[in-house]
Parts: sequence; C-alpha cells; structure tokens
Amino acid sequence: MRKSFLPFVAVLALILPMGLAAQSVYFGAGPTFPIGDYSDYAKTGYVGVAGVSFDVGAENLSVFGEGFFGQNSHEFEGDKTYPYGAMGGLLYDLSPEGAGGVYFFGQVGFMIHKYDSNELGSESETGLGFGGGAGYGFPVGDTELFVEGRYMQGNFDGGNTAFIGLVGGVSIGFGN
Repeated sequence: MRKSFLPFVAVLALILPMGLAAQSVYFGAGPTFPIGDYSDYAKTGYVGVAGVSFDVGAENLSVFGEGFFGQNSHEFEGDKTYPYGAMGGLLYDLSPEGAGGVYFFGQVGFMIHKYDSNELGSESETGLGFGGGAGYGFPVGDTELFVEGRYMQGNFDGGNTAFIGLVGGVSIGFGN
C-alpha cells in the first residue's frame, strides 16, 4: 500500500513549497457518486482535495495544481477502490474580486485507480485524468469558503473510472 501513495506524496512535495508564492491554498472534501461502468460495482464514497492557485493574466483567471484522494467501497465486504492523483487546471471566477460568486474550472493530469480486495489482493493502474466543474465562493476576509460540483474521470487500459463529487472547503488567500 505504501508504493501506491508514492506518486501522491511526490506531487504534494512539489506543490506545497509553491504555496509560499501562491495567491491561495485550498482544502476540501465531500461525497462522490460513481457513474458509468464504475457505478456497476462501486458505492458512494468520498474525495479529499488540496491544492494551490496562482492568478494569471486576465482578471479573475487563475491556474491551479491539486492532489486528490478518494475511496469507494464495493458490494463485497472489504473490497474498495481508491482513485487518487494530481491535476492542474484553469479556473475562471465570474464575480468581482473580494465578492462571493460563481466560478468554473477544467483540469487535466493523472489518476491512479487502486483496487483492494480481501479475496483477490490489490492492483493499481495509472491513466490520463481530467475533469471540470462549477462552484460558489463565500468570502470571509482573505479566506473563502466554497462548495462545488465536479466531474472527474481517469482513462485506463481496462476502461475508465468516473464520478461526480460534491466538495466543500476553504481557500486561504495570501493577498496580492
């Protein structure tokens, strides 16, 4: 199980030092709902995200990098899937700076699909990951609370892993 966390830890080790120059760091978590083929065997689970964002070019446009980790149990006791990985993307906020409002984002990176079974052992596969979503931010000083809906998918040789997540969290700003 330790080997499966190495890519995740490596990405966090690269991203966390960037937080010193970033405009914000964020953390969030919430339930996930498997869709497509993934919903044939996976139950509702959870996902946690952590990342950094940097303002770029046009007003209200930012780039971000995030790591994520999720878990979905299966019909059979002890069987679980762990989708995790790292994504980078663009976020566009429709509201004026400092005001609450709607934002949209798209992301691409890699996803690892780790299957763990008491009966069959474990195996993992890495593939292209992508996603996107929309959210609403509630500013409180340099901090912002957010809620968002996100679609995430990883493509693998044996198919894909796709889910919808509802994430709530906090973004801590560093000012300009």
